[in-house]
Amino acid sequence: MVNEKAVLEIGQSGRDTLFGLYLKWNSHSSEALARSEDKLFSKISKPFKRYYVKIGKCVGNDDKIWTFEMNTDNEKVPIVLLHGFGAGMAFWALNLETLSAYHPIYAFDILGLARSSRPLFSIDPHRIEEEFVLSIEKWREAMNFDKIILVAHSWGGFLASSYALKYSKHLEHLVLVDPWGLDNEPDMADFPLWKLSAAYGVRLLEGCFSMVRALGPFGPWLIKNVRPDLLQKYNSIADTSVMCEYIYHCVNNNNPTGEQAFHRMTRVGPWPINPIGERMKNIDENLPLTFLYGARTWTSKTYGYILKECRGKDSYTEVKIIPNAGHHIYSDNPDDFHDAVLQACKVLKSNRTNN
Repeated sequence: MVNEKAVLEIGQSGRDTLFGLYLKWNSHSSEALARSEDKLFSKISKPFKRYYVKIGKCVGNDDKIWTFEMNTDNEKVPIVLLHGFGAGMAFWALNLETLSAYHPIYAFDILGLARSSRPLFSIDPHRIEEEFVLSIEKWREAMNFDKIILVAHSWGGFLASSYALKYSKHLEHLVLVDPWGLDNEPDMADFPLWKLSAAYGVRLLEGCFSMVRALGPFGPWLIKNVRPDLLQKYNSIADTSVMCEYIYHCVNNNNPTGEQAFHRMTRVGPWPINPIGERMKNIDENLPLTFLYGARTWTSKTYGYILKECRGKDSYTEVKIIPNAGHHIYSDNPDDFHDAVLQACKVLKSNRTNN
């Protein structure tokens, strides 16, 4: 059974000093992350498993990927869900059970984030991208999957697109959910001063969540006040405090090497140093490609339409706008997200190339 205990009890004794509380909070971060993840998955009624997949020497010498699986007896092509930056696989908690009714479902924490290993990545942004892509491929090999349907959100969409450029033979369909990193850096001359100041301020830090970590046990307070909208999306399965704790410990647990790697991949903004939009024109034209954008998203839809226009006439490229959704489509409007993903899953590379 899923652990239903409180996420983390702190400050039970009035004798705790602030410094002692800070150390206690951080030393228990791994346990708190596991407990908050348990609570986010506690409403799933069907059997599922979570475990570490050993991928061996990848970025570190003995890397492991924290993995979720459900309905693995289903013989259809598995759907693999890849989360975005500053997140973990529990961000898909509203979607796992519904999607698993049709396909075997897998999700995992990207290397360097959440509960997966935290190896030291390269300092070169191009090499970092290659390391993340290699970790995805090593996970696929360890799982012994020949073909997968890859559904990836935001920065995960960037990594999934890079993966498709090198390993398209293992993909049946690529579904990009409000993908980040396709466009070049915009002209920032017209940006308001406060936006420029904030962007450059973050750039000086070790990573986007440095301030959150610096606040120790008060970090969740900052998350709760900056992103209450994100927390409220999961009200149907857990109290907002649980999602708040989960986000906090995803970035606070152990050494933030994945966050540092993302920081090195970006310019001020953050915009990607090596945008992937133009490079995606080289993705195998036989690979079906679906873009899902929230109607209210801040993400640019430009390359979704560019690729739909420029890919071969026999290629399958769809751009769908999900109503009543922003950047986090899967939690803003789960029903329409599920419909769009399952519709995409009906179009497989193997079926199209065999006809």
